[in-house]
Amino acid sequence: RPGRTAVAYGAAAALMLVLGLMLLLEALARGPASRVVPIAQMGFAVSAMAGILFMGERFTGRLGAGLALAAAALASLAAGAG
Repeated sequence: RPGRTAVAYGAAAALMLVLGLMLLLEALARGPASRVVPIAQMGFAVSAMAGILFMGERFTGRLGAGLALAAAALASLAAGAG
């Protein structure tokens, strides 16, 4: 049986998930899916940076390469948007 803390965090997580889905659907209504979906799936980059900055995770070359490739992909999408 989950405790009060688990229920509170679960409710907050569910609310954020619903809000994120609504924003994704609005973005898909306004822009091409070929650009919106890859950008929406970049959450791993934010998670990786938060882990390094706030949780003391170790920065490795492999992680740096992944983040650099993700940034290059976003730059490529942005350059092609015009």
